[in-house]
Amino acid sequence: MKFLKVFSFILLGPILLSLTSCIANQVEFSPIKPVVLVRPLALAELLQIDDKMELYEKNLFIGDIRYSGGVVNDPAEGMRVRTRNIELEPYRYFESIDSALFQIVAEVLSDKGIAYVIKEPQGPYRPDLDIVEDLVPSRDEGHDNINLPIWLYRPGPIDTKFLRNNGIYEGIVVVPLIEHAYSHMGGWFYNQWSGTYAGVRMTFHLVVIDAATGAVRHVDTKTFKIVSNKGILSDFFIKRHKNQLLDEYREHLEKVIKFN
Repeated sequence: MKFLKVFSFILLGPILLSLTSCIANQVEFSPIKPVVLVRPLALAELLQIDDKMELYEKNLFIGDIRYSGGVVNDPAEGMRVRTRNIELEPYRYFESIDSALFQIVAEVLSDKGIAYVIKEPQGPYRPDLDIVEDLVPSRDEGHDNINLPIWLYRPGPIDTKFLRNNGIYEGIVVVPLIEHAYSHMGGWFYNQWSGTYAGVRMTFHLVVIDAATGAVRHVDTKTFKIVSNKGILSDFFIKRHKNQLLDEYREHLEKVIKFN
């Protein structure tokens, strides 16, 4: 994996903030206690998965997906529908996705009047993750650009020892997580029986942790995708669609993060 092995914290200041309430998808802050922002992490890294095909199957892949050979029903895999040949290029087009996501979150907070300074932590960040199958069919099932089954990754609490070792005793910790970020050719994701055209997809989580207890206070999860009417996208359009989805995430955060 190419993600940072030593993750940086950002201590927001000079304004000191605290999570006060979470209504629907809104995260509201008020000037009481400090907020720490962790640099974005990949769920693949938290789960310590290195095999790129396993990452692809579990919808945790970051990079470019190329299909060829048409569709098959694989009897060795319970007649699972899939593209015959799957080629994975980790991080292609998404080499700086962690930096881009960090910049978005930091700028949205700054736009709301919050300055920040960098604080380097010691030791790895390893929150608990609850993983369950999503049993609710999506409106695009059959031709969606994601593998079935879909797994819901629900971030859980973190060890307070890690927080204390980094001098964090109060306030909240804000953690952006990358579930997946990929571009793809037209083809068949697992068990999507009618296939999909070429496109780009990203899913991000913004997790809010209580620094005193390590408990999760709020999780905002958002998926963004573009599916074209083409079988193959050029480099230009992949990068254009990627940037468009990142802009949409910025607009989303501007709506859900509130400062009183």
